[in-house]
Amino acid sequence: MVSLGHLPTPIHKWNLPNLPTETEVWLKRDDLTGVQLTGNKVRKLEFLMADAMARGADSIVTSGYIQSNHCRAAAAATTYLNLESHLILRTDKVHAYAVCDHPEYFYDVVQRLTDDLGAGLNSRDIIEIHNVSAL
Repeated sequence: MVSLGHLPTPIHKWNLPNLPTETEVWLKRDDLTGVQLTGNKVRKLEFLMADAMARGADSIVTSGYIQSNHCRAAAAATTYLNLESHLILRTDKVHAYAVCDHPEYFYDVVQRLTDDLGAGLNSRDIIEIHNVSAL
């Protein structure tokens, strides 16, 4: 496992008014796992990134909706670990934000994935690559 967050996070007693007798409420403070990687995302990513690195990966590809917290956290994690990240962010047309200097490489990766699935798609028809390292 790789360490991406400030773990373990504390558990705090929450003193709510008007609780029934003998009732206590405790909160697991996963909002305190770190600055950019908060919540349960950091726990999952520690295992996923460790597995990717153990397999010799130099980049990760992940997808989610355009406002995906998972994608944001994955991009931050890859930065910490000196890996490239490729995000496929869903909208009406899929947009891929590649943090690399070679967007053509990413088109080829997506094409191989669609070919392996027998999808019969051209990667350039379904995704639009934006090189965020040049922004």
